[in-house]
Amino acid sequence: MTKNLRIHFLSDTLQRNSGFSNVTKNIILELKKRGYECTMTGLNSGYMKTWDYGIECYPIANEHIGEEASYFATLMEIKPDIVFNLFGSDTGDMDFLLDIPLQAGITKRIWYVPVDGLGLGIGSFKSLKRFTDSGGKVVAQCNWGATQLMKNGIDVLDTVYHGYNEKIFKKLTDSELDSADYCWYMINEGKTEINPDFLFENCCWTCCDNHELCVESIEEEVGIMKWDDVEKRFIYGYYLVSLLRKIVKGRYVFGFVGANFGIRKRIERLLKAYQLTIKDDRRLTDRTVLWLHTVPISNVGLNLMRIVQKLGIEKNVIFSYSGGRGTGWSEQALCRLYNIFDCHISSSSGEGFNLPTLESMACGVPNIGTNICSFPELIGKDKKRGILVDCELQMLPDGIYRGLINEKKLSEAMIEMHSYWDKEDKKIKDECIKFSYNYTWSKIVDKWVEVFEKL
Repeated sequence: MTKNLRIHFLSDTLQRNSGFSNVTKNIILELKKRGYECTMTGLNSGYMKTWDYGIECYPIANEHIGEEASYFATLMEIKPDIVFNLFGSDTGDMDFLLDIPLQAGITKRIWYVPVDGLGLGIGSFKSLKRFTDSGGKVVAQCNWGATQLMKNGIDVLDTVYHGYNEKIFKKLTDSELDSADYCWYMINEGKTEINPDFLFENCCWTCCDNHELCVESIEEEVGIMKWDDVEKRFIYGYYLVSLLRKIVKGRYVFGFVGANFGIRKRIERLLKAYQLTIKDDRRLTDRTVLWLHTVPISNVGLNLMRIVQKLGIEKNVIFSYSGGRGTGWSEQALCRLYNIFDCHISSSSGEGFNLPTLESMACGVPNIGTNICSFPELIGKDKKRGILVDCELQMLPDGIYRGLINEKKLSEAMIEMHSYWDKEDKKIKDECIKFSYNYTWSKIVDKWVEVFEKL
């Protein structure tokens, strides 16, 4: 199969800060380095064609025709060899787009599908079965997902993990943490809103309104919300990236990175577990902080600020997010956040993969997670890279089961993880970094090239 293979992706628009958009962006960028021709259609992308990160991105619709006709016209214009789908199967609302490539004469189709529970809901099963019966190929995001798919009669072509950018996500020294060795405009806004290939050729970036050449590094500022004892409320402010380590003042940091999405993330259980952890221990109250990198109030999640205050742990909780795209931080800033975490925790009821687990481990951060879905594969069962916590299985209305983490056992895991800090045990951090080396984007795309050869 030649390297000038044309591949068109259908996934979240790259303007969104989601796992789907992150994975899509990195796979495409790595494929383009190897000579593949890659384009994409961004879901919820509006009407304008863009060049996000130098990737040609087509809108899902335009002002005159709907999504089906617009997507069909895009495929007829590009005439890709392969259509690569990356989104969930649980809602079934993308079925009509999955059929469009066949109408355009494109038979080679991949669905890189997440499975974040035990079993498949009836909607997911019907969507996936229809896709495979019409010749489409399903690729799982982890071994757990592959097992669930096959148990439900869905053929799986292969299993491919997500990856991480080893040039960004890595263990930093204290001096590196306290510096900002990149310009925010160069790595963030300039690459998401304008065609960077054009700008690079013309020695120009969008640092100024008049498009002057960026000659001075501009340090990134990030949005953080902390409790203010004087005002007796949470106050939001902007802080330079180089000051992140000073905010926690040497305390042990339990961290979480993810969306405030109530059904899956179960952040309220993490908050309750943290309250149990510090409730009767003044030492842990004084020496620890829980940092939640998520929007504190979400229309698809919870009012986490209210929960924090009801639990009486507001002085020990920090939120970080931005009014921009998603949580609004660049990957470089996120790496610095991971590096001030002593432990990354997910109380999620299920994940297709969970990128923050891998990214944090690449920064030398051990993890705590539930004992279902991808977590046993990433964290391991031998406590070399972290701790798995038991959960109860709860059936949802669609018939699948999700894990409900045990708050008391999660608290015990947090206390145990903190004890490693007291002992200055670095071995677990080294194991995390060693494990992550297997899943750089370059190695992951090697696997995708093998998948393309199977089509």
